[in-house]
Amino acid sequence: MPPCQPAVPASAGPGWPMNQQEVVHMIGPHLEVLRDKHARLEQVINEEYARPHPDEARLHELKREKLRLKDAISSLNNGHMDA
Repeated sequence: MPPCQPAVPASAGPGWPMNQQEVVHMIGPHLEVLRDKHARLEQVINEEYARPHPDEARLHELKREKLRLKDAISSLNNGHMDA
């Protein structure tokens, strides 16, 4: 029986599988966008706290989104940036 082959994405071309450097090159820009969004959310959260009467519901949603971004950043770092 032949060994199991990893699933190849439908979009995979002749260069599949990618090496670590290619993966980092592809993920790097996405990671930068996520980090930028995370930083902007931090700024919006701080601005909301600076208001005389911060909107707690809005803060809750902003913090939830910030945590989602942090998890996505961590996942990408842990899964693809170790070398």
